Amino acid sequence: MVFVRCLRLFRRPILEQLQLEEAILRNPHAGCWLITNIGTPSPAIVMGMSGKPERLINVDAARKNGMDIIKRYSGGGTVVVDDTTLFTSVIGDESWLRQWGVPLYPKDIMRWTERLYKHVFREYDSFSLRENDYVFGEYKIGGNAQCITRGRFVHHTSFLIDYKDANMDLLKMPDKAPDYRTNRSHHSFVCRLKDHMLSEGHTLPVPPHATSTQVADVISHHLVERIEGGMMTLMAEANTAQPAGLVVAKDED
Repeated sequence: MVFVRCLRLFRRPILEQLQLEEAILRNPHAGCWLITNIGTPSPAIVMGMSGKPERLINVDAARKNGMDIIKRYSGGGTVVVDDTTLFTSVIGDESWLRQWGVPLYPKDIMRWTERLYKHVFREYDSFSLRENDYVFGEYKIGGNAQCITRGRFVHHTSFLIDYKDANMDLLKMPDKAPDYRTNRSHHSFVCRLKDHMLSEGHTLPVPPHATSTQVADVISHHLVERIEGGMMTLMAEANTAQPAGLVVAKDED
């Protein structure tokens, strides 16, 4: 039987999550994982492994704000994260991808994950993968990064449930940007996922007078359930006669 281990984290520091992911990625016997983390307790700026802070970040302003600057082990761009960010990570190996006929190459893995998240956002016709980003229409809702090594891969995503404008202002315009961005500022390029999920006739059990963090928690818990269900649906579509299942563990202390 093919199992995917689902680990639900809550308010784990993003640095700890990245360290855990890398350990799983580099263990050839670790199997396949789906990790979710609802919010990091302290705001941080996370860069790709080849990123140069002085070219991507207003470093002095970030330091004045007490913002941690973290360089992750994977590629990709720079993102501001906080307690309203939902982090998701899919970790697996070449043999697992082969069940869908997916090669162990970045663009192929990216398109494969789009199938997963189309299950998650199935009511939203505007959801799609644009270049390396998940978007609603022309607006980015989630950034992706990958690492592929020794027959294994990680694909991780930061979903912008909400964010503070002042934190977004700490990012500079990158030298390399997706074509669909068309030189738009960060504020004109990204959008808050909550603005879509709490509109258009969609209802979630958000308590009256909830804070932005509480609203993001409600949406994130809803999405975690959807993501795990989407993974189960995706596994059912695989070209294999082997039964499959999810093993869910929670670490929400």
